[in-house]
Amino acid sequence: LTIDYYSDRPGRTRKFFAPKRYLQGYDLHPKGTHLSIVTRGKACTLGNWDGPVLQFGEKDGIRYRFPTWLPDGKRVLVVNDDAADESLEIYDASTSTCLSKPKKKLDIGRVLSLLVNPKEDSAILFNHRSDVLFVDLKKWTVTKIDNSAFTRPAGGDWSPDGKWFTYSVSVDRQKMAIKLFEAKSKKITQISAPVLIDESPVFDPEGKFIYFLSHRHFDPVHDALHFELSFIYATKLYAIPLSNETTSPFLKAPDALFEEEKQEDKKSKKKKDDDEGDEKEIEVKIDFEGIENRLFEFPIEAGEYSSLCAVKGKIYYVSHPVQGVFEGEKNAGESLTSLECFDFETLKTDHIASGVHEIDTNLSKSYMISRQGKRLRVFNAGAKPEDDGENTKKTGW
Repeated sequence: LTIDYYSDRPGRTRKFFAPKRYLQGYDLHPKGTHLSIVTRGKACTLGNWDGPVLQFGEKDGIRYRFPTWLPDGKRVLVVNDDAADESLEIYDASTSTCLSKPKKKLDIGRVLSLLVNPKEDSAILFNHRSDVLFVDLKKWTVTKIDNSAFTRPAGGDWSPDGKWFTYSVSVDRQKMAIKLFEAKSKKITQISAPVLIDESPVFDPEGKFIYFLSHRHFDPVHDALHFELSFIYATKLYAIPLSNETTSPFLKAPDALFEEEKQEDKKSKKKKDDDEGDEKEIEVKIDFEGIENRLFEFPIEAGEYSSLCAVKGKIYYVSHPVQGVFEGEKNAGESLTSLECFDFETLKTDHIASGVHEIDTNLSKSYMISRQGKRLRVFNAGAKPEDDGENTKKTGW
């Protein structure tokens, strides 16, 4: 007799999977040498191109998210769902042992974003309740500093000295504004006057500006089928100088008329470069009076942008082209986005790569990481990596 027996044994066998297929989160080491990633709920650290893969945390039974390097580059902060509610833990990256975790339950909700202070053991969390939470990682205390009542918070960034945090939250049903949070005093100040949406604020690495995306460019386009107007591209990049003495970043100093002046300029520039090479600590000073009126528009055409990242002398962003519904279905699985870079020295925009979904920097903003589908790419901040498709240090893949 022929007997068909349907067993559950195939479903109970061990599953071997490709990690990139289930890539859920990643973070770049402060020195750009390693990655911390989460794939299928399991957290691990690894060298960018060499060395072993080290899993940390429980091997099974707990799902981990947002593996984030702490400033010393030796510890990793991670979110876990142990005991049903999400919590935080700190692990040693070299030994994979748990170094610290809260003794009591932390009311942090479902974490949507985790941003670590580049100088101290503290972090900012955005959760499913649209709360903005400040977490002291030494005392394991949580302080609610703000709430975005009408929509989720839209990006945030720490200042280079770790004393300030800028973020975007809703102020009414239609508007989102940029705010500043001072870690020491817990004081919050709104620094932008939005027309509609101000989002994705980032600090200049030198602590002189805050850059952000703003939906305030109105250039209507006539509809080809109906008697109406549409605003296809409404987003531009803007800069807020933090000091009232700081001039526009788009004004270049005039060239010297005589050779002697040129030589003096070279000497002063060399001295400035030497001073910067000493890695002096940056202290961010902010003049709040009239700050919402100190606004400079980037000389870039309006578009649809995301993933703003500021590095020394340049700013990167992802550009999204407008495409029809049927065209989008036709190109399903193929990204038409592009990574662009604006150079403050030349005041020109350069195309870096195509098909990039998102970008980020390490804590020191000296290295960058981009994601294209399920592939990750690491390269020096300010550089344009070679693109020959090979997985090497030269190309960054």
